[in-house]
Amino acid sequence: MSDSMDRSPATLELALRVGDIVLLWLSGHLAYYVRFREEITQTLSPYAIALYLGCLLAYLILPNMEVYTAWRGRRPAAIFARLGLAWGLILSIGVLASFAFHIAPQLSRLWLAYWYVSGLGLLAVSRFVAFNIIRMLKNRGLYCKPVVIVGYGPTGRELHRRALENDWYGYDVQAVYLDPTQAGSPINHARLQVLPSLESIGDYVVANHIAEVWLTLPLTDSAHLLKLRNLLRNTLVDVRLVPDVDNVEILSSDIVRFFGFPTIDLNRPQIAGSHALLKDLFDRIFSAIALACLAPLLLAIALAVKWTSPGPVLFRQRRLGLNGRIFYLYKFRSMRHETVENVRQATSDDPRITPVGRFLRRTSLDELPQFFNVLLGDMSIVGPRPHALQHNEIYMRKLELYMLRHRVKPGITGWAQINGYRGETDTDDKMAMRVQYDIHYIKNWSFWLDVKIILLTGIKGWSGANAY
Repeated sequence: MSDSMDRSPATLELALRVGDIVLLWLSGHLAYYVRFREEITQTLSPYAIALYLGCLLAYLILPNMEVYTAWRGRRPAAIFARLGLAWGLILSIGVLASFAFHIAPQLSRLWLAYWYVSGLGLLAVSRFVAFNIIRMLKNRGLYCKPVVIVGYGPTGRELHRRALENDWYGYDVQAVYLDPTQAGSPINHARLQVLPSLESIGDYVVANHIAEVWLTLPLTDSAHLLKLRNLLRNTLVDVRLVPDVDNVEILSSDIVRFFGFPTIDLNRPQIAGSHALLKDLFDRIFSAIALACLAPLLLAIALAVKWTSPGPVLFRQRRLGLNGRIFYLYKFRSMRHETVENVRQATSDDPRITPVGRFLRRTSLDELPQFFNVLLGDMSIVGPRPHALQHNEIYMRKLELYMLRHRVKPGITGWAQINGYRGETDTDDKMAMRVQYDIHYIKNWSFWLDVKIILLTGIKGWSGANAY
């Protein structure tokens, strides 16, 4: 067994991340030399600070833009576009954040352009070189970890699929054991050997120099887990437990240490810890820019609402936020003032809606004041849409997973909305589908997913057939 088999994929990804930061640092210096024909010599010059800030943001943001995940099967243009979007977003956030250091006006826009182009070029070239070297080594057996999957149900099959997609990790699934309780579609992978019994796994592992065994048995199958522990105790092989939780609705399955014990967080959303800080930073910067750019439009809408119907310009209503904390959501008032406290959902040709309000609701311009909610920290740009408290009381009893929506901050737009589930939910089935999309977003959150939803919202707009 070669030494390369002892390398950890986490270490490989860390090396790629550090390598990217080094390349971005060098490209920043290269861009400065091309622009000014001299080197950056002052440690705390505006350009040096911009380099520190840009590289730090890249280290934090790039992993969340899925540039280190599956690349096999992607067209080169798609990979290049993903890198370009990620690096462009990082530079944009860096420039905005540099205003806090009072250095933004001192930065050359031409230098920023050079840094973007050179950084993107180096990232793209290094990635293709690294991935192709790893694939070449893997094909020659020099970078390969033979694997056996025990329990080939939905979790085992999905794990195998991801190992094939991320072949630069070096995993090579050679055999599987199909537990009788995990019956699924027939195994159609020609190279896979199907092991006949649990007892045969130990001998196969030793005879074929298997590096890792992945256990994807159901959580309830403790008898087989204990038996496997005894069968593999003398095999000197790495064993990974990936419980099959296909029938258990959970938000996550992260392993953490709790008072020294390994524990699985079943209900902790992906948007937590450093991810939550990154998302909050992005939300507040984005909202501040949006409010600054939209100020004339906001003023015009406020005047139109005030002049066309008596009552306040803004409508506010109590909603549930993160972990059930109550906050006041702001909208431009679109109904007659005496009816706005009626929480009955608006319908087509609703007589309560004013003429200006109908236009605002159709175009979703009434939602714009929620950027202030984002600045206050009550909402996010992307997240499940907040419902009226009375609706929460109704649907938390009807839909089993309804309240899981409140494990993250509510959003101005969301995964459900860009997939057509916005506006009136006049049936339980419509609300169930909206909740299903919200839970999918919470379980599969990434920074790239947020950017994708924002872009699709900008392309499709907030308007739609159900917007009234």
